Amino acid sequence: DPTPQQTTSTNPADKSDDITYRAHVPAGKYAKESSEFKRAIDAVSEQTAFDSAWRTTKNYLIAIPTSPAGGTVDISLRELTLNVIGTMVEEWFGIQDSLQAKDTTERFRALAGYVFRSRPTAHLTSLTQTGVAQLNIDAFQYVTSSLTAMASGLSVNGKVSGPLLNHYFPKGAALTTTSALSVNDFVRTLVGTTQGFVGATSGTFLSVTDTLLNTGELWRAREFLGNLTNINYSTTNAAFRPYLESAMQLRPVPETIYRKCVHKTTLGQETIPAGATVILSLKRASGSDKNMLFGNATGHPPTHACPGQKMAMGTLLGMLAGLVEHPTLQPGPSNGVVSL
Repeated sequence: DPTPQQTTSTNPADKSDDITYRAHVPAGKYAKESSEFKRAIDAVSEQTAFDSAWRTTKNYLIAIPTSPAGGTVDISLRELTLNVIGTMVEEWFGIQDSLQAKDTTERFRALAGYVFRSRPTAHLTSLTQTGVAQLNIDAFQYVTSSLTAMASGLSVNGKVSGPLLNHYFPKGAALTTTSALSVNDFVRTLVGTTQGFVGATSGTFLSVTDTLLNTGELWRAREFLGNLTNINYSTTNAAFRPYLESAMQLRPVPETIYRKCVHKTTLGQETIPAGATVILSLKRASGSDKNMLFGNATGHPPTHACPGQKMAMGTLLGMLAGLVEHPTLQPGPSNGVVSL
């Protein structure tokens, strides 16, 4: 459908919005807006993300009421993922839902689903538009309240977003004439950055755990850990990383990526006209090279390599550690479910 590609709508859920924005902003402005965010994400180490995800997952499981009859309690891995990732979004990026952390994750996942589909359904489009509107409200509220706090000399939440706010708006001075970003630019870039973390990480955790449960590798890795009271980043990395990377290569999230060519260019021996859709099979590319999961980000990462790969891998390992550490963990009655 060519119509969406011709629109100049500023609707954040408009699939052409980012393309239109990049094609018409002054040279270097997009890079200037995104560069500090990329650096901030890249600065998060695997172990730091691991510690956050491990703690958050353990806290979620501890809070689940035990069975009054002394039986098992079934745990939906989807519910665990939504709640853990939603809590981490607040911790790292400051964005939070007024009621439930999992609602934040749901909105970002809908946005990711929209972005990674070549022809999203009308229902998904509507869901995404509603969700993005709320995410922008939540992010704008976080930014403006943080600027007010900074102007009073107070510290602000957001392990990634807090330092970025201080970088762009020293002491809460939201002055677009002196700052590299306006408040609206910051909000838009913050939502986009957070979506990059939430969509891929939450989807990958669900895909990976499904694979590891079906193959039995989750339990083999758990046995390799041995003493469950001695779990840490190093032991979890040694036990789970080979299984994790193998499962990610088997079922990457997303498996296929669609990109719209903005300007006429070449790809190998092929000429790609402006407006053409390029379909990339991440599953095929990563099948023989696991580095392709993150855009071949080895050595000197190319422009579009994932700057958050350390944060993502640390989060996946931390969530797995928090899950398998539970002493009564056992297989559940159906796919996507475990029992305690």
